[in-house]
Amino acid sequence: MTCRIVTTAAALLLAGTLAGPASAQQPDPQPDPVKPSPAAPEPLPPEPEAWNITPFLGIGFSGNLENTPAAFGVAVGYGLTPELVVEGDLSFAPGGEQGVLTQFDTSVWTLSANLLYHFRLPDRDFTPYVAAGLGIMTGDADAEDLIDIPVDDTSTVFSWNLGGGIKTAMNENWGIRGDLRFFNGDDFAPDHWRLYAGIVFRRIGR
Repeated sequence: MTCRIVTTAAALLLAGTLAGPASAQQPDPQPDPVKPSPAAPEPLPPEPEAWNITPFLGIGFSGNLENTPAAFGVAVGYGLTPELVVEGDLSFAPGGEQGVLTQFDTSVWTLSANLLYHFRLPDRDFTPYVAAGLGIMTGDADAEDLIDIPVDDTSTVFSWNLGGGIKTAMNENWGIRGDLRFFNGDDFAPDHWRLYAGIVFRRIGR
């Protein structure tokens, strides 16, 4: 009888010893919640006393244009305050078409000096802005279809533009931008809208 009790006690002790480490194991800790990427979009307000450069690609449309030619160029800006930027803008749109009854090809250059005002919105990942500027527009028209002889008619006129857009920063050094402007002109340097997307390289000179 005593031997059976000792055997039973030994068996219980061995079972408890084997079960102890398993019961002491803790569940795997839960992974940390996903954190925003450092490259997540953020607002992109102007930075005073710093330059920014925006190469862009877009389209021209409407106004006196009968098609949607590609437009490309570059804008160079300088931050005056956290809201204001002065900016120079140069763009080229080859292959435009004008005319209602008789169409002819026109290549359009625009060069303008602009003032941009940015709206600083809390809890937003973008910065909207409005823009206005003055400059010149050159239309290089192929008017052969109008007068039946080969001739190029180039017109350079004073031009103003109005529009706006949005900017979003991907990190402290660069971001992306969308811009929509209306440019006025004349018969050979056509009124038109321009829509572009560009990459903003910022904090230049800081």
